[in-house]
Amino acid sequence: MNILLERAKELRGSTAVRYNCAQATILPFAEAFGIPQDTAMKFAAGFGGGMKRGGVCGAVTGGVMALGFFGIDDPKNLGKFYRKIMENHDGFIECRDLLRINAERGFEKKPHCDAMVYEAIGLVEELVREVREERLQWILQEFRDGAFWTLGENLSGIYLHGSAVMGCWNPDRSDIDLLLTVREEPSDEEKKAFLRMLLAIQERIPGWEKHDGFELSIVTDEACRNFEYPTPFVLHFSAGHLQRVREDLDRYAAEMKGTDPDLAAHFSVIKARGRCLYGVKIADRFGEVPDQAYLDSILLDSAEAVTDILENPVYVILNLCRVLGYIREKKVFSKREGGEWGMENLPEELKKPVREALLCYIGGRDFPVTEENRGELQYFAKEMLTLTQETESF
Repeated sequence: MNILLERAKELRGSTAVRYNCAQATILPFAEAFGIPQDTAMKFAAGFGGGMKRGGVCGAVTGGVMALGFFGIDDPKNLGKFYRKIMENHDGFIECRDLLRINAERGFEKKPHCDAMVYEAIGLVEELVREVREERLQWILQEFRDGAFWTLGENLSGIYLHGSAVMGCWNPDRSDIDLLLTVREEPSDEEKKAFLRMLLAIQERIPGWEKHDGFELSIVTDEACRNFEYPTPFVLHFSAGHLQRVREDLDRYAAEMKGTDPDLAAHFSVIKARGRCLYGVKIADRFGEVPDQAYLDSILLDSAEAVTDILENPVYVILNLCRVLGYIREKKVFSKREGGEWGMENLPEELKKPVREALLCYIGGRDFPVTEENRGELQYFAKEMLTLTQETESF
């Protein structure tokens, strides 16, 4: 399920309140960005029915408003949005023309208008992904060039995973998950050059302080071919280690190596959903990862969920959903996909925090933790861990 589309369907199916096309399009996004429903309703009230004069379709106008939430307001990308609508509707974009053609074809008005709302929401999400992908590409190109320069012929592969390959990367909040493979462990001097390069690129990313920047590990070809659990690595970097790198680069380069159970999950995600940026294709690089190793890895990440949920509720809630989803269906989900799986499959009493976490994730905002909802959040975590244990044992 797509939580935004489902919400739009609720709005269009409402009998208590009539939501025009602009309102039904913008309201799901407004909820994701924490904008009160009454406020969004008032903003879009005059845009239904083509500004109530048969002008530009209200769903299209609502879509343009939604794009503004994501900071997309330039003529180039708005032009793409308009053209995609027009390509789907014989070159028309105005309400009067769309309704005329629909009537000439013998179709009813409401199903047509409903479909326009759902189409606009889908195209907004598609365009947001495209714009973010464009933004990501220059970062990845800079990184590839820097990795070649610092690691030279020892570098054998660069693989992208995580939200950046699952369609939900947010440049204002998401990290960039990478795995590098090398023929043999780099020297400490090469590691230091690599880390300097990495920080230099990260600090050139607009607003990098708001998110976690790069998270990556370097492993040897041997570790990829012949999987071990926990998996050995020769260098790791993430936002949590930034201060250590800055304070004592020499010591960090010398000491940051060992084994990491998380790599079982990273290898599995790469094999299922990853993208090769350099080197041989994924199927030829990575050996089999036992299901139990992947499961142990993701279970370890959620072991402290009852306490962690109060510090990072969005991550914990969606992560618990994708863990349970994997156990039940053996599918590798993104955080958003895991949450949407939860909305379809969890008991009704557990869906409220999942819905809020999904909206926060889409809108890039924090999940408010209050005295009133602390108990509810911890109850959710306990129940999800119980479901996980029961399903695993079954």
